[in-house]
Amino acid sequence: MPGPLAMFDLVLAQAQGGAAKAGESAWPPWAIFAIQIAPILILGYLLFGLPMRQQKRRQEALGALKKNDRVLTEAGIYGTVVSVDPEADRMVLRIDDEKGVKLTCRKSSVTKIESAPSEAKEKASAS
Repeated sequence: MPGPLAMFDLVLAQAQGGAAKAGESAWPPWAIFAIQIAPILILGYLLFGLPMRQQKRRQEALGALKKNDRVLTEAGIYGTVVSVDPEADRMVLRIDDEKGVKLTCRKSSVTKIESAPSEAKEKASAS
């Protein structure tokens, strides 16, 4: 059974004006190796490299949490950060301003961080 590059060998041989000998490839060995290894490297990057970059960005964002940041937790609860305890992976969220309802949860349960209300007002006034 011919290799996966056999069709391209015939095309190259015809372009060069001669026929390739049986068992002889018109491709240099390094090109064949590069064509075979490139999809493996790309797949490895997509499976391991991208998730690691996303995890690193998420950890940096969670490390930068501060008072008055608006967040969304995994449970779907919107709240405003009241305090953050980085050593215990804990934070206190204010859920309802009128009733003073607060909730203590893990810092790692945050899925989305919105800017603080004062920063949002500054950005709106600058535009």
